Amino acid sequence: MRLFIAINLPDAVRRELQGAIGVLQKEGIAAKWVRPDNLHITLKFLGDVDSARVPGMVRILAEAARRMTPFSCQLDGFGIFPPRGRSRILYVATDQQERLKALADTLEEQLLPCGFCKEGRFKSHITLARFRQTAAGRVRCSALPPVPFRSRIQIAGCSLMESILTPAGARYREVAFFAFKE
Repeated sequence: MRLFIAINLPDAVRRELQGAIGVLQKEGIAAKWVRPDNLHITLKFLGDVDSARVPGMVRILAEAARRMTPFSCQLDGFGIFPPRGRSRILYVATDQQERLKALADTLEEQLLPCGFCKEGRFKSHITLARFRQTAAGRVRCSALPPVPFRSRIQIAGCSLMESILTPAGARYREVAFFAFKE
């Protein structure tokens, strides 16, 4: 199973992001755009995992989530990965980068006994697009049209997600949801 940990977004936030994608598409940006139902805040990509390991991971993540408290964040503008060289990913950040990093670090730490490694680098984000190989060079955020974001996201838990690769693109399936304590 190809797995990752994410915060799924409410429909209203997905619609707002879909509107932003529409604005960017009209600018003629050469990219493969993420479908609205696949938009999420990435916390940790786990990669290919043997399905026999999943029940143990679910127990560990559920226990970790019970020690976390809900919070909210605001969409906070565009970003580009990587920071140098040819642009590969266009994303939207939030105003709670440190809080989301702490959440991701905690989950990553809890998964060490399952054989996962610390990555050492993390930036929570919502991937909007992957730039096509034919896109020349570096895309600059300052060259993108301004899009005001209004949505606040209530974060009351996170999900273990499966990425199912199909000829039409990745399809995501929630394996388990982990509610934070109230």
